[in-house]
Amino acid sequence: INLARTRGSSRFAFEDSARLVRERLAQQAGRIAKMIGSEPAVVAKRAYTILLVDDDPEVLKVISRFLRRVGHQVFACSGFEEAQVHLVNGINPDLLITDIVLRASTGKRVAAAVKQLSPSTRVIFISGYGNVSVGGPVLQKPFAPHELTSLVDEVMSAEAEDEVHDESVAIARKKLH
Repeated sequence: INLARTRGSSRFAFEDSARLVRERLAQQAGRIAKMIGSEPAVVAKRAYTILLVDDDPEVLKVISRFLRRVGHQVFACSGFEEAQVHLVNGINPDLLITDIVLRASTGKRVAAAVKQLSPSTRVIFISGYGNVSVGGPVLQKPFAPHELTSLVDEVMSAEAEDEVHDESVAIARKKLH
């Protein structure tokens, strides 16, 4: 009787685990479908070099494929260490797009490392968690491709405005001297 009970309870535990896996896979499929299945991609206003960091291989593949399709050069990394390799090898990204929560690190750690080697790099954080504050723009997963391209354009155009402002300040200082 005890053996029958043990087998029965382990079968239920296995079925519960399988159900949870199926539910998580369905949720992930829904998020990826939203990222893939929205409006057609448009060509980016300007091509940027983007370092993309996400520990979910499917999300990494979908986002990098989309960014490449609109004209950006993308270096896709599954974690902090892989991003470090690209940076050490001389990649100087215009933009870092990183997940906030990574398996072995955090997006803030990745951003700090990138900023140390490439201070002019802009950062966009992406997250599956709500209400996070990391000191930069956060795009909530799942997101549609046009939301990502809009945010990339916004963040990078802010850089252009900063450069124009810095240039005009420098010119004004020269005139004063």
